[in-house]
Amino acid sequence: MWLPTVFQGEPGESSPNYKGEVQVVLTRGEGIYGQISMSWAITPRDESAFLQVEGTVTIADLQQKAAITLQVILCGGPGHVISM
Repeated sequence: MWLPTVFQGEPGESSPNYKGEVQVVLTRGEGIYGQISMSWAITPRDESAFLQVEGTVTIADLQQKAAITLQVILCGGPGHVISM
């Protein structure tokens, strides 16, 4: 199981494009035929700190990868860390 840490802070804090988000890329193993859907969920200490904490991602027939963007709500001040 992979447990990322998403940092919450001020826009532009670590780079000019900082938006308090991380992208998780899902890659299929063997084969790319057929459409598949996967449910996902995160369990942060504070659910209200995230824009979305669960959902479904679909990988279409012949598609190799899909991405999920985890977005924190930027309100906790600089350097605020949200751990999952």
